Amino acid sequence: MRFRTTIILLFLNLLVLFFLIRQGGSFSSEPSRNGESAGVMPFPLSEAQMILVEGKLAKETRQWINRDGNWDMVLPVEWAANPFAIRRMINSLDSLNAGVRFKVDDLEDHGQKLTDFGLDDPSLIVKARFNDTEYQIAFGSPTEIGNRIYMLSPDEREILVVDSN
Repeated sequence: MRFRTTIILLFLNLLVLFFLIRQGGSFSSEPSRNGESAGVMPFPLSEAQMILVEGKLAKETRQWINRDGNWDMVLPVEWAANPFAIRRMINSLDSLNAGVRFKVDDLEDHGQKLTDFGLDDPSLIVKARFNDTEYQIAFGSPTEIGNRIYMLSPDEREILVVDSN
């Protein structure tokens, strides 16, 4: 009886795999970093040497240092970081996708400023250091419609609308 159940389950798995391939599914392990579905950071935060979170929503500045794959909190206290908590934060930030993007240079043409999006004095700032380069993303006001928030891209050239979860 167990053998028959195993064979049936194996057959169903192969059938699902066939339909996924036929529908054009991709099995690439590389996350897309181009186009509309691109993440907002230039590379995965798990490769960063330092992550700093500050701003009104953070209440106090928090900083983590990556030491050979082990994250340690250095601000506000020195302490070994909870690996599950740091992984959750990194995965959340790495999975941010911008549904809408518009150029900062175009704001003035439309009578808008960074203030209109809460990005002149951001609610939350996340900085990450990779080698000798530091990147920053700033979170501003929530959008009027939907559960989204305005965010300034690391190169400060675009305003992105991301899911606020």
